[in-house]
Amino acid sequence: YATSESGTTGTVPDGDTARAEFTNHKDTPLDPELPVIRYGSLTVSKTVTGAGDTTREWHFRVELGDKSVTGRYGEMLFTDGTAEFTLKHGQSITAEDLPAGTAYTVEEAEADQDGYVASTSGATGMIPDDDTAQAGFVNHKDAETDPGGPPEEELLRYDMKVKLAVKKYEYTGKKIRPAVEVYLGNYKLGKGSYKVSYKKNRKIGTATVTVKGRGIFKGKTAKAKFKILPEKTVIETKKAVKKGILLSWNPKKNVSGYEIQYSTNKKFRNAKKVRVSGAKKESVILKGLKQGKKYYIRIRTYKKKTSGKKYKSAWSRKYRQKTK
Repeated sequence: YATSESGTTGTVPDGDTARAEFTNHKDTPLDPELPVIRYGSLTVSKTVTGAGDTTREWHFRVELGDKSVTGRYGEMLFTDGTAEFTLKHGQSITAEDLPAGTAYTVEEAEADQDGYVASTSGATGMIPDDDTAQAGFVNHKDAETDPGGPPEEELLRYDMKVKLAVKKYEYTGKKIRPAVEVYLGNYKLGKGSYKVSYKKNRKIGTATVTVKGRGIFKGKTAKAKFKILPEKTVIETKKAVKKGILLSWNPKKNVSGYEIQYSTNKKFRNAKKVRVSGAKKESVILKGLKQGKKYYIRIRTYKKKTSGKKYKSAWSRKYRQKTK
């Protein structure tokens, strides 16, 4: 109950009545049988690599398991749980306030067409609670060798070069083998002209790709490096305390700890950082904050190698919390 009162102190009047009033209010309790609906978001992004056309529009379709979702949710317009849209290279689109726990599937109409090789991450899954699911689509197209180029014997005077489509990957526990393009001068070699090997391409750290020429190109070699970064994490709960914020997150294996960055500026200008050591740690209190102030917060994992070098994951999305 919440109690309000009036006239609880005073003097009894002459020939009149003093009134002391007390009011007790109790909210109607929520029906425990009614479900508590939580919400999350879905972001779809598009990347074109290699010799692909970065101005081309690609067509996408999102299918939700909940067919009652109809109307505009953030940047997506749904009809009976389905949304269709187009994206170009470097663009993304986000649906907000979707029911958490809803299954989703994202499909690209032009996948593996016109000489492109498509790769995806997060194309199917569940809408998370108070977080954003990421569905990434990459279409790669090899450059075409100039048919009027020099004969193979003339190419031998050039050094071999190797290019990687992507140079940073997130740790998965499995061996990672990036796609490569191999050149002599400005001329791209066919896949039968070389062999590729990988080293240290499973654990967090710096991996190496080695390319060696075959046939007439035997003796030619080139190397390139790429990084395997720790797995990202997300903030699961945040709670205001007096001049502080209590945070908890999803702990990750194969990391050395966590870095939390916070600032009153949404672009994290003049941000402060807290480091929490230990993979099993899953909470911290940000202390000494301004009372009644809104703070922006994000988190990332890090891995410290025996050499002393640190590898850091990408930052989580930005969270907001006001202190008491």
